[in-house]
Amino acid sequence: MKTRILMGATALAAVVMATGCSGSSDSGSGNGTPSSAPSSTGGDTTTTPPADQSSLYDRLGKHDGIAKAVGAIVAEELKDPEIASYFFFQVQTPVPAGHPTAGQIEECLVAQLGNAAGGPETYPMTASGGFQCRGMTAAHAKLGIPDGVFTKFLTIAAGVLKSAGVADADIEKVGGVLEGARVQVVQDHTRQTGSFVPPTGQ
Repeated sequence: MKTRILMGATALAAVVMATGCSGSSDSGSGNGTPSSAPSSTGGDTTTTPPADQSSLYDRLGKHDGIAKAVGAIVAEELKDPEIASYFFFQVQTPVPAGHPTAGQIEECLVAQLGNAAGGPETYPMTASGGFQCRGMTAAHAKLGIPDGVFTKFLTIAAGVLKSAGVADADIEKVGGVLEGARVQVVQDHTRQTGSFVPPTGQ
C-alpha cells in the first residue's frame, strides 16, 4: 500500500497530523458507490448520481466514530514492540509526573483528527487532568523517531481504518493529513528502524 494512501494518525493521532486540512467542503463517496450508474432510460450508461456532500468528519462517524477509530488504532499500534517502545512513560504505573497518560494522548488525537476532518473540535486543547495537548514538533522533539517507524505507524493505522470499512478515498485524505506531520515527528532520517530509549532520570 502506497504511503500516500496510509493514515499516516491519528490519529492517532494521530498522530498525528498537521492542521489546516478541512473536510467541510470536501466531497466524494464514502460508501464505495461508483461514480456512474446505468441510466434508467436505456441508451446512456454513464449517468452520474449526485456526489455525496457529507464531510469527511461525517463519514468518519463524527466525534464518537473518530474516538472509536483512534482507540482501535492505538491498541493495534501498541502490539508492535518497536512502536510501543516510544510509549515508555505511558505504560508506567503511575505515569511519571509531567508525562501524559495514554488516555490523555488519545483525547488529543481525537480532537486533532476531528479538527482536521472539519469537525467542531478545537486543537490544541486541554485534555482531562489539565494536560495541554502540544504541537507535533514539541511532542516528539526528544524521541528521535526514525522515518521507518513513522511509516510503520501509518501502515498500521491505515490497515485499521481499512478493516473498519473506511473508504479508500477517505483513508487517502486522512493519510495525506498525517503524512504532512512527518517533518514534525521524524528527527532521525538516517535509520529506517529504531526504538526510543528514555532519557536517564526521567
